[in-house]
Order: sequence, then C-alpha cells, then structure tokens
Amino acid sequence: PTAEGVRTLRLNRPDKANALSAALVDHLHASLDAIGPETLALVIRGEGRNFCAGFDFTGYEQLSEGDLLLRFVRINELLARLRQARFLTIAWVAGAAFGAGADIACSCAVRIGTPAARFRFPGFQFGVALGTRRLATI
Repeated sequence: PTAEGVRTLRLNRPDKANALSAALVDHLHASLDAIGPETLALVIRGEGRNFCAGFDFTGYEQLSEGDLLLRFVRINELLARLRQARFLTIAWVAGAAFGAGADIACSCAVRIGTPAARFRFPGFQFGVALGTRRLATI
C-alpha cells in the first residue's frame, strides 16, 4: 500500500483479457488474505486493454460438473469478499468488463469507468447469473 493506505490489485492476464482462471481466482483470494489493517482502499484494475473478460472457459469441457461448480463458487466467494470488505473497494474499469468481470465491478463499493469501459452480462444465455442482485441494487 501507499503511504495513504491505498493498495492496487491488478488482474494480470492481458493475453486472455484478464479472464478468471482458477489460478487467478486463487491469487485474488490470497491477495485479499494478505491485506492488513493499514489498507484503507483497494483499487482493482486490469492489465492491458480489458478489465476482465469474466470466467475463463479454457478447458472447461474436461472439468467434472463438481469442479466446474467449485470454480463458480470460488468466484462467488470472491464477489462476497469484495462486497463485505472492511476497506473501500474501487473498480477501475478500462475496456471490457464481461460476465464475472462485470460482477467484480458491481461488487466493489465504487466503480470508475474510462470512456473505453464496456459492461456485459452474458451468463444469462447459459443459466449463470452471479451478480444480478448487486447489479439491481446499484
């Protein structure tokens, strides 16, 4: 964190539009675990041209239904942690925020979008809607 207590968390998979792989979600949980009481605000931003393309579907055909469900549960837990954080959460959205990426933005207390920001919730097409209650609230 900076001297002012602001920490930045970067989604760093620009080659995959910062899509949420299982490893990235685990990294985000570990990063939240490591935040100490000196942090007053957390800014989440994506590397490259996009904020976050949502769920990374790479190789999902090889996952069991249980493994696939666990990935969605871990993302949902991440969204809940952002909503309930003791520090201010800020989504800095430049480029695409699709699906779970848009859910991350909605789960933050504050959303700042650049002129290039785009939001989309395609999960309804295949029966997954994690952040819709939060979206309706904001």
